[in-house]
Amino acid sequence: MNDLVKENLKRYLAIGMIILAVFVIVCAMGIKWTPPLIPSLTPLFGVKFGIIFLLFLIGYCYYFDIKKGFWWIIGIWIVVTPAYFIGGFFRHPASMHGVDWVVTGNSCLCALAIGINVLRGKL
Repeated sequence: MNDLVKENLKRYLAIGMIILAVFVIVCAMGIKWTPPLIPSLTPLFGVKFGIIFLLFLIGYCYYFDIKKGFWWIIGIWIVVTPAYFIGGFFRHPASMHGVDWVVTGNSCLCALAIGINVLRGKL
């Protein structure tokens, strides 16, 4: 594949990851005491979505040879997962809970971190 085409694909996919992650966080998860914008989407973005999104992120890092991306994924899972349990009382009752919250939230945060850093030219 042409280098320019591959670089453009990398950037477009990064933009798509950021948009999807923000959509899921705002519309299905909710932020702090704010309820999800579209609560009916909450069941759709559970553990299965989080795992599929995480596998996509791993594949993205592998395909575009982003070694630091793997470390971002591992670091976010190690650092942020305890915060979900410590700050769990800040969630709105209509938002996700339990494993759905952890897996989907971590996957979205990983997508935001990798996507933003790709667009900034750091990855």
